[in-house]
Amino acid sequence: MCHFKDPATVKYWGNEFIEAMASSYDYFAPDLYLEGAGEYTDILDKNLQEAYHEMKTPEQALRDCAEAWEKTTERVGRDKQIAQWLYLKKGFGPKVAPLMSP
Repeated sequence: MCHFKDPATVKYWGNEFIEAMASSYDYFAPDLYLEGAGEYTDILDKNLQEAYHEMKTPEQALRDCAEAWEKTTERVGRDKQIAQWLYLKKGFGPKVAPLMSP
């Protein structure tokens, strides 16, 4: 049984909430539970801020971000990250999943 139809879930959350969640499921994206997720986010934030404040060009910010992400991925383990990503990808809604790279 889908958890959206589970009587205990409906009772706890209420019909309006359940209907809103169910209607948006096609576009659902789970949280990014990768090892180092906070590090990836911090790197992105730092580079976006530097581009925003014109400390570097947007292109340089993206290059620097990609380079730093590669270092994080190598430190954590590329194969481990790929396996986790493939697992997480299964949780994306049906309209989002095809847009995610393998």
